[in-house]
Amino acid sequence: MKLTGAQAIAQAMKMHGVQYVAGVPGRDCLPLLDALLDAGRDIPFIQVMQSKSAVHLADGFHRACGRPMAVVGGVSGNDLAIASDVGSMTEHSSAALLLRGYAAAGKYSPKRITPRKASNTQIGMNAFGTAPKRWNPRNARDLLGVLPLALGDLLASQPSPVQLDVSLEVQVEQIDVDVSLLQSVGTPDLPDADESLIEQAAALLGASVRPVLFVGIGAVTSNASEILVKLASKAGAAVVTTASAKGVIAEDHPLSGLSAGRFGTGVGNAILARADLVLVAGCTDSDWAAIQNSSGSKTSTDAQKLITFSPGSVSGKQPRLCISADLSRSLSGIAQSISTYRSRRALAQHASWLAVVQQLKARWLRMVEDRSGLLKTPFPAQRPIAKLQELMSRDGLIVAGPGTALIAVQQVFRAYAPRTQLTCANSPVTGWAVPAAIGAKLAVPARDVVCIVGDGDFLQSIPEMAVCVMHSLPLVFVVLNNCGHMSTRFLQQKLLGRHVGSEFNLPNGRPYSPNFSDIARSFGLEAWRVEYESQLESALSRALSSGGPALVEVLTEREDTASLTECWDGFGYEGGQASTCRPERSFVE
Repeated sequence: MKLTGAQAIAQAMKMHGVQYVAGVPGRDCLPLLDALLDAGRDIPFIQVMQSKSAVHLADGFHRACGRPMAVVGGVSGNDLAIASDVGSMTEHSSAALLLRGYAAAGKYSPKRITPRKASNTQIGMNAFGTAPKRWNPRNARDLLGVLPLALGDLLASQPSPVQLDVSLEVQVEQIDVDVSLLQSVGTPDLPDADESLIEQAAALLGASVRPVLFVGIGAVTSNASEILVKLASKAGAAVVTTASAKGVIAEDHPLSGLSAGRFGTGVGNAILARADLVLVAGCTDSDWAAIQNSSGSKTSTDAQKLITFSPGSVSGKQPRLCISADLSRSLSGIAQSISTYRSRRALAQHASWLAVVQQLKARWLRMVEDRSGLLKTPFPAQRPIAKLQELMSRDGLIVAGPGTALIAVQQVFRAYAPRTQLTCANSPVTGWAVPAAIGAKLAVPARDVVCIVGDGDFLQSIPEMAVCVMHSLPLVFVVLNNCGHMSTRFLQQKLLGRHVGSEFNLPNGRPYSPNFSDIARSFGLEAWRVEYESQLESALSRALSSGGPALVEVLTEREDTASLTECWDGFGYEGGQASTCRPERSFVE
């Protein structure tokens, strides 16, 4: 079959189930876009308003369903944002095919695109910073060799984004293509764990007194949720997740210790701090760094208390046991090694520990309920989020932007299944949440998807509301409007004693804000502005049932940091008294 380079790319994407391509049309990628219109290679194109939004949209799509989509951009204008905005993707084990078109110097004519003679330059591949693996085929023949490898990385069990730089010459160059050779070259699976290591892990869990499974995003991408719950149930271990893995165990499960880390819950941090053995499954370096900064205990950072599934050291120390093998199969092996007799013994031994976990969790949830039920205006950030939890189904999906929105969602909104709470906790990026929510809705169109975002963050991605209207996406935006980047201001005050550039004010010092509900209506969304408690439930209910894109603007308290973790000290394993010291205006007085 005679195909151009661009048609070969479209053919390969179609064969591998790529459902959408997003981007901003530009001269450097015109042949790529045109190839998406061919019968048999047709893939819907999602036109975004800003180039970086295409990357975030693909990120949200993959995190919601586990399948990749593609992003098309070029070197002209702001399309180079593709290289700098992929950090959140790599931090959260997300994937997309990033296609970047470019014109070789002196070879582009606005009137006509002509291929040059195929170069014999070798295929280039490199990685820089948080950028994806990068391929730069020099001619169409090189491209045919690259595509199966690139798609193999994209579809691996531990996926990663892949960038393909394709010149205009390669895009239009024709070549005979054997379509069967475009099938992806699978990356080798990780090996099964050594049986002796599996047995050691099972024995350590059985011998411990206060075991915890600390679970990260790798468990989500490995589809290990079911086996994790089985292992925890047999071993009598609490399960604490990172911010990015919320829902890998339902947070109303008796063994769930909620989430931990900088943006996690006080109870999750407290449980990790009290553990005498932590099995770390699917966590990134960023996850572990967040725990070190949040737990306040040497116990959780003592490498001799750890079982890990990643090679290398933790906090510069070798863990007690390191299993470098497939995560899901290793966890299954450990669970199978715990016989019925060993399980009964472990459950009896850990009963008092699990009772303490339940006490800690119950006390935390009471505090959250008190804060969420506080009736005052402007609203505390927790109030609209708690009301959303009441109105949404258990499989509803939340996308939370950075700052106040992220903190409040992580600490208040319970997740009951994997891939139902998407955040950029490991790599906070303003302007991420809105396009990521659009991607999530494209991935799971039959489920409720709500984007919770602060006003400062929303201002960076307002144009993307047009995408929702043009594609009739019934997506709900909840804008927590506190007139500024107030979580940043809180951090400035805490670290430096003063702040700058984090408030939205008029020259006279009065807070400034546009009317986001009016802006949304001008785009074609249904919208409501909520200033009083009597308006809140009605506005959220109508938005969820509107059948189209909708926005609810909620005026929230400017001085509220949204964090309940700092006003929580829990109580010791032996049972202590709760602290009565609370940061000003951070809890119910």
